[in-house]
Amino acid sequence: KRWYTYPKMSSFNSPGAAGTYMLVDENHQSINDAGFATLGPGAPNFRMIDWPATYHNNAAGFAFADGHSEIRKWQWSGTNLQTPGAAIIGGVRSPDIEWMQQRTSALIGN
Repeated sequence: KRWYTYPKMSSFNSPGAAGTYMLVDENHQSINDAGFATLGPGAPNFRMIDWPATYHNNAAGFAFADGHSEIRKWQWSGTNLQTPGAAIIGGVRSPDIEWMQQRTSALIGN
């Protein structure tokens, strides 16, 4: 499967610049390599690589490609990483992971 990449602003076709986040506030317990990712989208790929921050009353800031920002309040208790641990979690149906998947990229041809 191939995913869209966005080398320039005119490349944001799906999910679009307003629906694709570029920066996320990462949890200090999972900062290890300056990367952040989710796999997916879809239930078989509910996997998060590193964790988003929870500093803002169990929420994190996202900056989108069109220039707007959003604070996302987390719904799943597992999104709040309390101690350093494995950077990857999978196999959990999380509304938070699904939300991030939908705003990361899209499969080519979908």
